[in-house]
Amino acid sequence: MKRRTFLSLFLLFAIGISFGQTTRAVVVGISDYEHPQMVDLDFAHLDAIAFANYLVSEEGRQLPKEQIVLLTASAATQAKILSAIQWLVEQSAPGDEAIFYFAGMSDRGRI
Repeated sequence: MKRRTFLSLFLLFAIGISFGQTTRAVVVGISDYEHPQMVDLDFAHLDAIAFANYLVSEEGRQLPKEQIVLLTASAATQAKILSAIQWLVEQSAPGDEAIFYFAGMSDRGRI
């Protein structure tokens, strides 16, 4: 009985959290790099586009497009990525969900 009560309370709590929750996303895909030491990728930008499409789809999260920032190709500059992350943080309130998706390469050093 205690187990069933605990499960019921947990589900009610989880459902309560989801009401009023807003989900926003920043989705970045970089396939072509300007720096000669970085190897270009074939499909990172397409992965980002596919993920953004999933977020708005009926099978996915069904997010309004205005709640997603998609940056690929020349739009995925350092300044625009940082600006999008700032938007994500500033627009989010306690209980909201913030998604950051990055498809590309990384490097430990500064390039």
